[in-house]
Amino acid sequence: MNMRPPFILRAILEYCVHPADRDEVMGDLDELYAAYVGSDGLQRARAWYVRQVLVSAPAFILQSLGWSSVMLKNYATLALRTLNKQKIQGFINLSGLTLGIALAVLILLFVRYEWTFDQVHEGHEDIVQIQEWRATPVGAYRPGKTNLSLPLSDFLAADVPGVAASTRVWEDEVFVRRDDDIFEAHVLFIDPSYHTVFPFRVLSGDPQRDGIVLTASAAERFLGTEEAVGASLEVRVGTTYRTYDVVAVLENPPANASTQFELLAPITDWIPSRFPQAVDAYGWSLVKTYARLHPDADRATVDHALLQHFAQVNGDFLERLQAREPVPDGVQASTWRAVPLSQMYLTNTSDPAYSFTLIGLGMAILLIACINFMTLAIGRSLRRSREVGIRKAVGAVRGQLLAQFWGEAFFMTVLATLLGLGLAWYLLPTFNDLTDRALTFTLLEDWSIPLGVLGIVVLTGLIAGSYPALVLSSFRPIDVLKSRVRVSGSNLFTKGLVTLQFTVSIVLIIATLVMHRQATFVRDQDRGYETDQVVLIDLNGLDGQQARDRYRDALAGDAGVVDMTLASNALGYRGSWGFNMDYEGSSVTVDELYTDHRFLEVLDISMQDGRAFNPDLASDSAAVILNQAFVERFGLEDPVGKPLPDWYPVQPSPLVIGVTSSFRFQSLYQDVGPLIMSVGGPDAFRYLYVHLAPGRVDEVMGRLASVWTSVSTDVPFSWEFMDERMERVYAMDLRWGRIINVASACAIFLALLGLLGLTSLSIQNRTKELSVRRVLGASRAGLVMLIFRSFSGLILLGSVVAVPLGLVFARKWLENYAFQATIGPGIFVAAVGLVFVAAFVTIAAQSFRTVATDPATALRAE
Repeated sequence: MNMRPPFILRAILEYCVHPADRDEVMGDLDELYAAYVGSDGLQRARAWYVRQVLVSAPAFILQSLGWSSVMLKNYATLALRTLNKQKIQGFINLSGLTLGIALAVLILLFVRYEWTFDQVHEGHEDIVQIQEWRATPVGAYRPGKTNLSLPLSDFLAADVPGVAASTRVWEDEVFVRRDDDIFEAHVLFIDPSYHTVFPFRVLSGDPQRDGIVLTASAAERFLGTEEAVGASLEVRVGTTYRTYDVVAVLENPPANASTQFELLAPITDWIPSRFPQAVDAYGWSLVKTYARLHPDADRATVDHALLQHFAQVNGDFLERLQAREPVPDGVQASTWRAVPLSQMYLTNTSDPAYSFTLIGLGMAILLIACINFMTLAIGRSLRRSREVGIRKAVGAVRGQLLAQFWGEAFFMTVLATLLGLGLAWYLLPTFNDLTDRALTFTLLEDWSIPLGVLGIVVLTGLIAGSYPALVLSSFRPIDVLKSRVRVSGSNLFTKGLVTLQFTVSIVLIIATLVMHRQATFVRDQDRGYETDQVVLIDLNGLDGQQARDRYRDALAGDAGVVDMTLASNALGYRGSWGFNMDYEGSSVTVDELYTDHRFLEVLDISMQDGRAFNPDLASDSAAVILNQAFVERFGLEDPVGKPLPDWYPVQPSPLVIGVTSSFRFQSLYQDVGPLIMSVGGPDAFRYLYVHLAPGRVDEVMGRLASVWTSVSTDVPFSWEFMDERMERVYAMDLRWGRIINVASACAIFLALLGLLGLTSLSIQNRTKELSVRRVLGASRAGLVMLIFRSFSGLILLGSVVAVPLGLVFARKWLENYAFQATIGPGIFVAAVGLVFVAAFVTIAAQSFRTVATDPATALRAE
């Protein structure tokens, strides 16, 4: 017969008994259980054992809770007492953890914003965007265009099973007129089914009626306190204003939604005004197409229907594409795909690498703060070893000491978390500006943020308290009381942590300097044309030649205006406006630029050969000017005075009258590609370039705005400086440069704080040595250098590790650019030197006062 109590019940009782009495108590209970089995039987013995558990466990739980509250109070008291006694170390620990946790909370908000983008609509998992995908040589498909033909939406709604509704969307900045006031608004031209696909909350009215729909903020901006529904507004569609009634007001789109707008207008009015020939035709890449699927729809079925329809309406295109870009048998070279809306943001608009980079930066800074906590604990280990010895001598077990040290660490972490939440709230506007996001401080909106903060507290507390808990609690009382404690390996461990801190700091400084060098290189690049004192005026559908002539006449004699010209595009932008053509078995992109006759002269673009357009020669309206990259790419020999070769897709081939330099008409992310320029018609121009006289920019801008009314009263004066517009191309890089700057500053600040604390502890432990050296004639400067040398080796070791890592970062970062700054050794030397200087100043400031103290006083104190 089994004489042992049930395993689970015995384990519960064993856990309830104090460890010191456990063996004796459990042995007695086992004997009594065996006696009951022998006298009363197994069932009665088990019933007796269950009663022991029921009596003991509640008392144990209540007692544990009581003791836990007492111990928590005790841990808090000890932590506060330590903070009071060692103010410098306490300040370093608390400030470091606070800063690290504040950054971690902000990064949590950023990551939640990014990873929940476009999940704000009801049934968001059923919303898809239709995209054109291309097959690769191995048969896989990769995403391509998102702007598609106009008839596709009707096909989706009528013929594709599983599609509940579909809509076309064209996005534009459009003028809205109310009496004499003209506003620029962000407008989506849509189908009525848009409201089924994207069900925004309706505040008033019926969005399905004919008319326009405003957001709440737009209604207030355009109409003030007037009732919006029923009011009339004029919307500039194409080149004319149309009058619409406001039929509904919607809630403002959430910040983490891709469909941002102020006004919704019918797309059926916009299409005929801009592209009448594309209304029923495939082959035009114009609008974005969205659909809402039925909840039980099979997306593979939708994709199959799209693939078949693509082949049906784009047969000729597929034949040319498959001849140029062969794909495996049975694979269609191109197709349409239904892509879930929630997957598009991180694949098309944003980049998951941003989230991971920020997470990495936050973890690095939080790790530095934890390292400070551990290294200072190691520095105080000798003092706290006496406390450990005495506590063990009076009966404390190691588990209690583990709980004490981790309890102190968690108390500091919780305190830092409370301060960090306040700091994160205060810094949120600055963080939004840095990351160009619209984050809100809503910690309890969903479970992810509280869970994330709890995870930060637990992880930080465990890491920060790991050394004091695991190492200090292992001291033997006899060794401590006889001063035989040797913290084996702690010195090496401390040096490793300090080295890691400086490694991270130096890498971040190198990253900062590399990004700054590239940004300066981009800003100072000679693009081959005039960019300073050039104003770009958006014509917004006006007749370009008429606007230029009127404006020139109105400003005639103004010494602040040098000249003006017209072009179809803004120079210096990322992207392409041209066509692809097959050449010697490969696809080549050729950019097109329509200008007036004086474009090259006004922007001071140099000619390599031939001449610029001449307004007195009517034949120049059919001629073209190439850039040098075009000539080199297609191997043309002496092209001036000859028509373009027969392979040019437009026949008869235009006559080449000149070749310009390979000026950088696109962004510096791209190599200079083939460009062909021709004289545009009145509707070809979008921008009026006005070249201003140096030193008179401020005084002439007011006149430019006031004179614009002689050009148009329907289109407001919309302008920006050319160089500022070009810099926007690099806004993301500049933004990340600022983020890395802040991260570097935080990292070096925390590393120096930790060094300050370690220096303080080092001086305290070496007071006697330093005093004796002073008595023997050592100078103050020599003693400061003695202390600095003990840390300089660690910084040097950190530099050896950091420089290769910084070099890898520099190469990866510069790969984004076709034109790259030269990164010499000076950047790496500067980063290392900066850390050395900062460390020396920190150590000197902390140690000089100590070594200046009278050594006799210090020795008497020892």
